[in-house]
Amino acid sequence: MSLLAGLDEPTDGRLHVAGYDLRNLSETRKNTYRRTVLGIIFQAFNLIGDLTVYENVELPLVYAGMLRNERRERAREALEAVGVSERGRPVGSS
Repeated sequence: MSLLAGLDEPTDGRLHVAGYDLRNLSETRKNTYRRTVLGIIFQAFNLIGDLTVYENVELPLVYAGMLRNERRERAREALEAVGVSERGRPVGSS
């Protein structure tokens, strides 16, 4: 996972994800890659305690500039895909 996130460097070979060659990216480009291509959701200590699970999943999409309706749909799909959709709903939804 750390290799896919660009947090660790491979010791050999190449690592290409979604058109990005992770071995040759600057830190700025790695941050762009993480923000636009890859989402990391930590299981415990890195969640924001004042937010619901849903809001924690949605938050990176806010930083990526995604529109509200699309963010909500993507977060809902992600939570359903891993079987935890009952863990939280966006504020103001039924």
